[in-house]
Amino acid sequence: MEKILKILLFLPILALSTKAEWVVKSYQEIKNERVIRQTYEQSCGASSLATLLNILDDQKSLMNLNF
Repeated sequence: MEKILKILLFLPILALSTKAEWVVKSYQEIKNERVIRQTYEQSCGASSLATLLNILDDQKSLMNLNF
């Protein structure tokens, strides 16, 4: 009985001592996660092409996992 009480008292202390690290992302961060942003005024073509290539590459890797 003593061992059970010690364990029951120890578990909440153990739970409080461990840190749970959660990464909180805003909606905008989630929405723009895979998007390459335009850094200069005339880099819209390069950034859009890079974004499309990233999306296509993700789809190819998912198709390879299905086999």
